[in-house]
Amino acid sequence: MADRVIHRRPGEGRTMLVGKGGDYVTAKASAEETAGSYTVYEVLSSPGFGPPLHRHAWQECFYVLEGEFDFSFVEGGELRTVRAIPGTCFTIPAGAPHGFRNALAEGSRMLVIDQPVGVERMFDVHGVEVEAPGAEPAQEPLDPSRLAEILPRYGIELVEPRRLRGAERAARRALGCVVRRPARRARPRRGRSDVERRAMARIDEIVDGIYRIATPIEIPGGAFTFNQFLIDDERPALIHTGMHGLYDGVRDAVGEVLDPARLAYVTLLHFEADECGGMDRFLEAAPDSTLACSALSVDLNLSGWDYRGRVEGHRDGEVIDLGRRKLRFLETPHVHHWDSMMLFEETTRSLFPSDLFIQPGDQPPVVSEDLGSEMCAFYREMGIFAHEMPVREVVDRVESLDPAWVHGMHGGSLRREAVPGYVRALRDEPFAFDGKLLGRSLDGDG
Repeated sequence: MADRVIHRRPGEGRTMLVGKGGDYVTAKASAEETAGSYTVYEVLSSPGFGPPLHRHAWQECFYVLEGEFDFSFVEGGELRTVRAIPGTCFTIPAGAPHGFRNALAEGSRMLVIDQPVGVERMFDVHGVEVEAPGAEPAQEPLDPSRLAEILPRYGIELVEPRRLRGAERAARRALGCVVRRPARRARPRRGRSDVERRAMARIDEIVDGIYRIATPIEIPGGAFTFNQFLIDDERPALIHTGMHGLYDGVRDAVGEVLDPARLAYVTLLHFEADECGGMDRFLEAAPDSTLACSALSVDLNLSGWDYRGRVEGHRDGEVIDLGRRKLRFLETPHVHHWDSMMLFEETTRSLFPSDLFIQPGDQPPVVSEDLGSEMCAFYREMGIFAHEMPVREVVDRVESLDPAWVHGMHGGSLRREAVPGYVRALRDEPFAFDGKLLGRSLDGDG
């Protein structure tokens, strides 16, 4: 009946297990209750489970409640895969190819709305009723290998993924998601450095229009990522350029999202090769861009540098308006360098702390593991910080900002819930210079 309010509390609704080690599907509003106009399900997916690429004649909406899913869909002739975290919403038009799988080693939950009714009949016929999501079934569930045989009976057509070339603009509507897409490999040219020859960047959308561009480089002790961040807005901004030799890979990664000539700002957070080694080359690509940095970077470095572009030197609290987003400058002297500063993007509450919150190794786009102790050990080995006091004062300031995201220059981005472990380590563990520079001990004899 569609003429009454449907009210179900948490945990209420008939639950079916669809597929052995598959999805627990709880009906929140059935086809019968809505007179066939729509259905609402809460789905608990088992680790690694989900349907392959498919399409059907009804519209579908997915809203992630808990955990993470990898969603695949075809847009503009390209197969794309998006990491969806809680709060991500996808609306799938009728006939559009799509698929998903639980990306975690534990259950992930989402809300699914079909309009008009879709696959409910298959759940009824081939699912096994259980007491609650996660409960053991009383009988053997469907073997997932039979899905390819069964799905077409219920109006679901499996789609064979094709080899698709190129990569188009990232999905702007996929808020809070990660778009996993390798950048194009730069064409080889004569005279390239070792760094250029082995560098291969990948670009990932971390949160609404903010992209991490990461290039793993082998350094003493193992791999190490050098990150830049692209903010796609009315006036796009690139945070860090990377070293001079990484330019081709970084530029091509930017080009996966927007024309590099559109860059309005190139920002550097202190004067060092991995921050600004490519600034002249990005000026060639985007001649109307502005190089934004700390006022101290201008006074100490750029004032005596042969940089021909427009320069802005900023002080604490000043803001750059990109359109939908605003970047606030935070002066953080002696957090690695005399002229160091950080950026805080106010809409997504994203902090760009440069060399603070490093994780050594070739890390994924988003890191949830507490690597605070490893971070401090790396700082001691590299000799990055002269003293702990100015860093800990900035850590207090970061904590008061309560960022939803921390996008470090090396390693993966951190969500709010991951940050406390790193803050604890910076407060409690030694990390200042202790006689080593880039892993080399100073014996004091020469």
